[in-house]
Amino acid sequence: MLATTLSEATSAYENLLSRTAAARVTAPPVSEAENERQIRDWTEARISSGDPRVIARAACVAERSGFPDEALSAYQYLHDTGHRWFSAPDRTPLIRLMEEQGRVDEAVHHLWGEDGDPDFVIRSAVADLLTRAGRLDDAVAQLRRSHDFSGVARLYEKAGRNEAAATAWERSADSGNRYALDDAVRVLEQEGRAVEARQLRRYGWNQDGTLAEPWTCPAAVTPFDGAEPLSVL
Repeated sequence: MLATTLSEATSAYENLLSRTAAARVTAPPVSEAENERQIRDWTEARISSGDPRVIARAACVAERSGFPDEALSAYQYLHDTGHRWFSAPDRTPLIRLMEEQGRVDEAVHHLWGEDGDPDFVIRSAVADLLTRAGRLDDAVAQLRRSHDFSGVARLYEKAGRNEAAATAWERSADSGNRYALDDAVRVLEQEGRAVEARQLRRYGWNQDGTLAEPWTCPAAVTPFDGAEPLSVL
């Protein structure tokens, strides 16, 4: 017989969980709930249980039932307690839901952390998040804060701003990226600027970031200027 009340649905669901060791996140049959208050009460009670598995299920129920604040609270708890969902910080339910709710700045702050020096994966995740929100300039500013000019160049390339990308690759080369020149050449070739690409590949950049003009090596000069070298005893 199908459960007809939220209480019966919950009891049946928890009995099922007690008989299986599966860790699947499955929402209880909340469609039989009498009203939204019961769903909220059900969710909040499980979030306050302190059991990560129960909280994970409750977070899914809250999100599917249209209670994003409760879901975010649960996801935040799971994050703080090291739940396995949060082993890849850039792909967590918490960040996804923040983004879906338009709370991009909160998601950025959460990802970036308090020390202000995240690793490459997090920097890229923040930049991608801001770019998806239509905030390319903010994404670039975040990467420049950590001197990730290669990341800046890649963002500009994705946005089709190859001129800015080539400049960013030059900054990346100044920062020690020995492959940046090849990337800058590639961008120029994609722009149809084959002559400039060849010039850059052969002669590099000037100190001010402009393309170096063609140059030749001076002729070799003998150190003895025509005189006989001194004999070495």
